[in-house]
Formats: sequence, C-alpha cells, structure tokens
Amino acid sequence: MAISDIESWTTVYTEIWPDIALVVGCISPGGSTQYFIGPKQVITQGDQQKPKDKTDLTPQTLFEIGSTTKLFTAGIFANEHPSTDTSFPSTPLGCYTEGLWASNPSCPVAQIPVCDLASFASGLPPDNGEPCAPTPTPFLWPSPLLESIESMFKSTDYPGLNLLSYTPTLPAGGQYTYSNMGYALLGMAAVNQQLYDDGNFLDNFSGALASYCQLVGIQAKTPYTQFYYWDQVYNSSFLKNLAWGNSKERRLLSANKPPEWIPWLGSGGIVSNGEEMLTVLSYFVNTQPAWFQQLVPGEPSTGYKNYCKAGEYEQTGDGWFMTTWPPNSGEEIVSKDGSVLGFTSWIGIQPRANQPPNGGYGLFVLSNGPDAQPLGRLFYALMTDTLSRPNPTEAEVKKYLGVPASAP
Repeated sequence: MAISDIESWTTVYTEIWPDIALVVGCISPGGSTQYFIGPKQVITQGDQQKPKDKTDLTPQTLFEIGSTTKLFTAGIFANEHPSTDTSFPSTPLGCYTEGLWASNPSCPVAQIPVCDLASFASGLPPDNGEPCAPTPTPFLWPSPLLESIESMFKSTDYPGLNLLSYTPTLPAGGQYTYSNMGYALLGMAAVNQQLYDDGNFLDNFSGALASYCQLVGIQAKTPYTQFYYWDQVYNSSFLKNLAWGNSKERRLLSANKPPEWIPWLGSGGIVSNGEEMLTVLSYFVNTQPAWFQQLVPGEPSTGYKNYCKAGEYEQTGDGWFMTTWPPNSGEEIVSKDGSVLGFTSWIGIQPRANQPPNGGYGLFVLSNGPDAQPLGRLFYALMTDTLSRPNPTEAEVKKYLGVPASAP
C-alpha cells in the first residue's frame, strides 16, 4: 500500500491551501486503520468573531457531509423497516406516510416505490445539475419540489407547486435521475412521517439517526453525528468544532452559510467528524448488510447511465454508486460523495465480493473545501496500488485538480 503517498499528497495540498482542512481515514485488509490530517490547525465557526484565530484540527473537528447523508437515510430506512430481502422493498411511499397524502391518497407521488426513491430512479426531475445529460439540467437547490415540501410544512394551503397533485416527469424505475427531493421523501418514509410538522419530523428522524448510529458502532452518547439545523449547531457549543467552509475557488467564505431547512434533511444536512466516519467506514467495509448486497457485481440494482459523470457507466443503489476505478482497471468501487456550500466529502469501499479473505479496503475524505471527491478517488487508488503518484509537487497537485499553475 502506498500509504505514504497519501500523506504526501495531503501535506502538499494543505501547504498550497492552508485554510482547507483534509481529514482522511483508511481501512486496509486485516482491519488496520489510519488517519491523515492536515493542516495542524483550522478556522472554525466558533472563531467567526475572530476569523484569524485557528483551533487544532483533530478527529473530532466537525464537517458537513452533504449528500453523503443519503447513505445514512438509506441505512435508517433499512434499520427501521428490517427485511431479509437483498433489496429495498417495492412498497409505495404512501404506505409508510399515509397521513401526508390523506386528502389525495392516490396521488402519483405517493405511489412511487421506495426502492426507486433509494436508487435515484423515482421519476422525479433531477435537481442537482446534470450538465452532461442529453438535455442539460440546471442546478436547482432548493428545487421547486423541495420548496413545496417546505410550504406544506409551513402552512395548510400549500402555496405554489403541490405534491398532492404533482405527476412525476418520468415513470418510476425507468431512468436514472439524481433527485434530492426523492431522498427527502425517503427520509419521511423511513420514520413513517404522518404529519406536516417540521419539529415532529426532526424529532422522529433524529431519534432514528441515533438508533442507526448505534447499529453502526457510534455510541449514542457522542453528540457529533447530528443534523445541521439552527438549534443543534448555531445555538450550541458545536460551533467551536464546526470547520469554516471554503469556496470552489478555495477561498474562505465571507460568512457562514444558512442552516438547512428541516424537511430536506433526508437528502443532506448531517455534520460528522473523522472519528465517527472511520467507524461508519469500518461498518460498511466489514458488515455490508443484506440490502447492500444488491450492489455486488453481477447483481446490479439498476443499469442506469449516470450522465453526471460524463459518460461513465455506473450502477446505483441505496445512495451508493458502483463504478470501475481507476478507469479500465477492472477494479470495482462503491462510493458516494457530498457537496454543500463550503464543504465536500467522499467515501469509497471495496465490494464484499472482491475482498480478500482478511477484509477489504475503504477510505473517506472530509474537507471544508471543494476537492474531497477527486482526492478521495486518487487516495483510494494509491492505497490499493492501482495508481502510483509518489512525491507530488505543487504543480502536479494543481494539474490533477484542474487548477491553473498561476492560480493562488
């Protein structure tokens, strides 16, 4: 394993952009684990009154994980609705959330199978931006459909777009579309949400998240894997541990971002840290529950083409994506990335079917900058010796990330 190469890349990267923190966790066959953290200090939200101050970067420093939250949402559903089957159920969404659709129980959205919500095949329109699709789609966040959830929680007259009368643009199960809206609805199904009450939903989902974290191995007494919302982060001591985000241009944001609106949280909104993500990584490398097995090569949950990846063929399922990495290597990897304003994350694991007898590989990256996904893929390939890029220079790091050599 070229673990030393990962450390070298982490070091050079954070020397170029010292305000961006990287927390990298690795698991290798035999169960050995390692951390790489850089730089030594990071600006946190708790320093916002004194933005030049920095605190020590530790495995407890908090990062937003964005759409990596979807892995937790799928896991929560599986935990709350246990099954011996190897796939998510085809039961309609409305069977878990009858109260939400009481005035129109036959509406099309309520008929979407939860397996299609989980596998990005709900028929709901893409809302995350797919520029490489045959018909390019804009980045819509919050999407009009997600705003309709917000309006339904906030009032009884449902102004604007109304989910109770909305007809999806595609048939469920027919085509890949990355829908944040779909995972927001899956989150409601996971906890059998019956009321348009954001506080009630938050309580239900937070409790289910704590139960799932205990299953994974994160003790409930640890406070860090939490949803990013006003009461738990902005008005608490979490601020002192939450890293300050950086823009896509790798510059500190001028102000902290607004909190997520509660009804969207099944799609995104978790904050976590390196210590807990290493536990999550170990769980998925070593456990891979029954519903996860549908991602084993030869038994794909779907065969949809993911136009977000510029033509790569990927298989999707339960929040994860399976692809060959590096390209043309024949090596399968199951991964998920997340991106929100100021933060990115990436987690990748070796499928059980490909693992040696003494266990498999896994790696995650948390960052308060824009590069967790490309770095995560590179680090995974370095760890598994499918790529060799030792002793990087500043120019090589910038070239790999597509940054002009003259850029700061």
